[in-house]
Amino acid sequence: MIDLLKTVLGAVATKDIVPVLNNFCLYKSLFNKESRIQGSNGILYIDAAFPHPISEITVPANKFIKAIEACDGMPDFSITEAGRLSIKRGRFRAYLPTLPSADYPVASQA
Repeated sequence: MIDLLKTVLGAVATKDIVPVLNNFCLYKSLFNKESRIQGSNGILYIDAAFPHPISEITVPANKFIKAIEACDGMPDFSITEAGRLSIKRGRFRAYLPTLPSADYPVASQA
């Protein structure tokens, strides 16, 4: 999964001109209802299937990858009551801020 995330990270904006473009968007495809992840810098979009059913949020891309790497395997994801993304595996816990997926300019829904 780390290789997939690093590939999608290749499209994420490196400057903070439009903050939402520093995020990954996790969403469900309109066509086949599979979970997808998308990264973009506003010009280039990379979209891929995501192997977990969590969707309809955006999370900071770099923090998300660091948390997944720290898990050393497939973590459990959930959304807290405060609206943060919880990433857990064993004793590791990370809570990432989220934005509504409506704030993210999804290029096309595969």
